[in-house]
Amino acid sequence: MANSHHGHEEDDSLQQGKPIRNYKIFPGQNIFLCGGRIMTSRDFPAFIVAIMLLLVPTGLFHGFASPYLWNRLSPAVPIIQAYLFIITFSSMLKTSWTDPGVLPRGIDGDPPVDTPMSFDNSASFYPPRGLPRLKEVQVGMYTVRLKYCDTCKIYRPPRCSHCRQCDNCVEDEDHHCIWLNNCIAVGALASYHFWLATKNRTTHEQLSASMMGPHLVENPYDRGSIFANCVAVFCRPPTRRYDNVVF
Repeated sequence: MANSHHGHEEDDSLQQGKPIRNYKIFPGQNIFLCGGRIMTSRDFPAFIVAIMLLLVPTGLFHGFASPYLWNRLSPAVPIIQAYLFIITFSSMLKTSWTDPGVLPRGIDGDPPVDTPMSFDNSASFYPPRGLPRLKEVQVGMYTVRLKYCDTCKIYRPPRCSHCRQCDNCVEDEDHHCIWLNNCIAVGALASYHFWLATKNRTTHEQLSASMMGPHLVENPYDRGSIFANCVAVFCRPPTRRYDNVVF
């Protein structure tokens, strides 16, 4: 009943010409809270487990070990642990509740279509439908092909992937993390992703490179040095939000 009531309010706003924010009618598998300021995925079980794995040991530590350490060793120990917990927990919520870079839908709603291949007229099936024509853009010295997403009705920009869990095309997506209930940036994990950051490559790109083997084209996003690649990954500007715009 609540969803139905909410839908009627949106229809009334559209009919009356009132502005309505995009997140209220966004078709992806996301949940929006606090007037669209918080955006997260719908797969909560693993995220709740991750929160409990962080809260329970911390609570036990401060309930049993902290008084002893405070009085017998040094107050600095529980204070430092509390500071690290606050940093970890706030970073976790920030990652889980932030728009990872979801792109707007319907920009290329009518893409050019390649002519289907010839078929046997005597066959009992319908002729194959033409596939959306690939686009090509230049990235430095390399030519990158853009694939068309039938779900989002857009040509995916370079380094963009469609997340099955969120059902969205996400800019510079590395992977979807069930423990954080959101799509991740490259710098979210430590050792493996730091190595990827030195190459300015996402997990999707690394897996594709492993499968292609000797047929792999060189990485067009490599800045030429480890330092330049790390700056490009860790010092990039915040992702622009498209879901909270007003129609």
